[in-house]
Amino acid sequence: MLPPLHAQSPGIGDGRPFRAVALTFGTSSLSVDPVNAILSNAGFVDLPTYAVTLGGGGYYAFGRALLGADVARASTTESRQVDGRSDQATSWQGTVTVGYAVVATNRLSIYPSLGVGLGRLDVRLQSATGGATTGQPQPTFAELAQNPGGESTVAGSHLLFNIGVSEDYLLTNPTPTGFGITFGIRAGLALAPHRTTWRSAGGPVLAGPDASAGGPFLRIAVGLGSR
Repeated sequence: MLPPLHAQSPGIGDGRPFRAVALTFGTSSLSVDPVNAILSNAGFVDLPTYAVTLGGGGYYAFGRALLGADVARASTTESRQVDGRSDQATSWQGTVTVGYAVVATNRLSIYPSLGVGLGRLDVRLQSATGGATTGQPQPTFAELAQNPGGESTVAGSHLLFNIGVSEDYLLTNPTPTGFGITFGIRAGLALAPHRTTWRSAGGPVLAGPDASAGGPFLRIAVGLGSR
């Protein structure tokens, strides 16, 4: 007698990816070229286009489908100009993600994913000589760059979409609690197709550059996984 047939979801492996939670670290690109065009005219050094990233995330498996969330913070090194002006960029990304485990074995999961959420890019401007700020209730970005006072921070927020592929490997056998150590890689592209809205000191900033927390990213993930 022939064995009974069972429907299987398409993909490699038994179709039972493990769920995981992990800390991530790596590098990501920042879309700051439009900001640098303004800052250079105001006597600031260009902001770096790549930054060190720290974050975390996790996902839960429903068959081969994966539902999760990711948060990441990226920060550039502080750049200092000879006249005492310095600048620094910090970005935040938070997304809800969905994925599909095309490879799901006892120890290995590989899955493409899509994410949607919010991004934020903070640009901090400092001047050792101090001085007055622009004084306008709704200044332009260029006016703030020319007259930052002692310190001014301009924050831009926008929608964010992620496209990526990830790999997680279960390094150790699950403990009696059901969890083992995982090691993984996250690679992808963060997209910000909508214009960034800028604010400073609680008020709007006009004529802001079309910059964002978007760009390519590569992160290492270390955490706990369980089937």
